[in-house]
Amino acid sequence: MRITNKGYYDRSEISNSMLGVYKNSLSGSRIRMNKDALFLGSVVDSIITGSQMPAHVKSDILIQSLEMAQSFLSDSFNSFVVDNWEKQAAFIDNIPFEFNGNIYLADGRCLADFYDPQNGFLGDLKTTNQTTEKGWLSSINTFSYYRQAAWYMDITGCNSFTLMAVSKTKPYKLFRTIIRRGDALYNKGVSEYSNILGCLKMAYDGDEAMANLLL
Repeated sequence: MRITNKGYYDRSEISNSMLGVYKNSLSGSRIRMNKDALFLGSVVDSIITGSQMPAHVKSDILIQSLEMAQSFLSDSFNSFVVDNWEKQAAFIDNIPFEFNGNIYLADGRCLADFYDPQNGFLGDLKTTNQTTEKGWLSSINTFSYYRQAAWYMDITGCNSFTLMAVSKTKPYKLFRTIIRRGDALYNKGVSEYSNILGCLKMAYDGDEAMANLLL
């Protein structure tokens, strides 16, 4: 169901970011995210999609962000998406998932950078430290972008999710990966979020070991 994006981050439904936190808790691992890199990504996202601009942006970061945005928009597909698709589209839905042979429901939410309602397409802007295609494809697994794609598609009912990335290193190379409902990356994403949600259900149902990990 489409909703307003106002107050999105205050909502109680499970987001893909929350799934990532639960995944790290279950595995005992932590992916260290560089705060400066995240800040740069937020500024680029704001320039291109109109999301909220972070406060106190230094001039060097703004200049780099504008150069990255210029590179991103130099691609005809990217510029078409920015000009014609809806931006910052928020959705919620009850997501069925299978765990230990049973079907359950979870309340999920997502906020898509780009959304084409006529064709049921989703797009997401990424900034990446990678400078090669091989490195970019590896980052899809490192940061579980496949799970994000599956989560967003299943909440919205869309059938494709396009990752559109721009490197943070000059000359700001571009990458694009399309994940489609039913392909290997989508299926991997569904399997991963279903397992996370199943473990979360066990925790709420009284499994003490799971509760210690997740709650």
